[in-house]
Order: sequence, then C-alpha cells, then structure tokens
Amino acid sequence: MKHIRKRLTALLLALAMCLSMLSVSAWAAEPEAEEEVSLTSEESEASEDATILDSGTCGDDLTWTLDSDYALTISGTGAMTDWSSGSKTPWYSYRSSISSVTIGDGVTSIGSRAFYSCTGMTVVTIPDSVTS
Repeated sequence: MKHIRKRLTALLLALAMCLSMLSVSAWAAEPEAEEEVSLTSEESEASEDATILDSGTCGDDLTWTLDSDYALTISGTGAMTDWSSGSKTPWYSYRSSISSVTIGDGVTSIGSRAFYSCTGMTVVTIPDSVTS
C-alpha cells in the first residue's frame, strides 16, 4: 500500500509539473499589450478613409490639418508659431481627441505650448529638419 501511495504521489506531482510548464510556456508566448509612442523622422500615412475636419495656419509658411482619425499634420517650411498659452493654439478645441501628430519635413521648430493638454496623443513624427 505504501508503494502505491508513493507511485500515485509521484504521478500526481509529475502531472502537476507538466501542467504548470504548459501554462508558463503559453503565458510566455503571449505578447504584452504596450502603448505605442513613436518618435521618427518618417512621415506616417493617414487612413485612406479619413476626411479633413479642420485646418489653418500655424506659422508664416506653415499649415495644419486635422483629419477624421484625429491625426494632426503640420506642413510647410519654417518655424511654428510660439503661443503665449496652450489655449491659443488653433487646434486647442481638439486637444484631447488628437491621436497623432506628424510634422512635415521643412518645419524647423515646434512652437511653445503647441501640444499643451493633448492627452490622447500616442504617436509623434518629427523630421530631422526640426532643430528646436
């Protein structure tokens, strides 16, 4: 009887170890969800179905557009306006909805308080032309 108990205990222990190794390997194979934050010099592509929600100027030779995916694009050449308050930026009313910002090649600076309270922004693309 003692011999059977030892074998049964060993068998149950081996089974428990196998099951735990299977669950560990399955857990290790699942990638963790991560928040994407990207700072690159490449232009990001907007969704083909996106439409322009709003646009305007943000510097002497710079324009901005906001599309229906809430992707803000700054394009043109030169320096962006420096704002005395974040609430003065032309896209301020969209600040919590903006999901990404793409600054085009040719933009040389990002204005003060430009992205103040843009709490939903997860992707920022900045070209090498931006020096300040």
